[in-house]
Amino acid sequence: MKKATYQVWSAADEHQSYPPRPRTITASSPTEAAEKWAYLEDVESVDFTIVKGQPEDVVVKAGNGQRFYFTVSGQPVPKYTAKPTGASRI
Repeated sequence: MKKATYQVWSAADEHQSYPPRPRTITASSPTEAAEKWAYLEDVESVDFTIVKGQPEDVVVKAGNGQRFYFTVSGQPVPKYTAKPTGASRI
């Protein structure tokens, strides 16, 4: 699918006295742009509030000016790793 450039920001920013601070996201769809935005917000804030269960409403603006509205959420995915110790402990 062809990628496009979107401007994405928190919907909460639209109700503030300052203008929204959009991120430029390259994605295959507005949905993917919203998901990428959520990932970047969580990683850069280091709080991981979205993954911890606090959904965020976002606005995705396409190049033609059309706006899409999403609620993004996430979930932690456990990952386990086993490494041989070289010794029998059983």
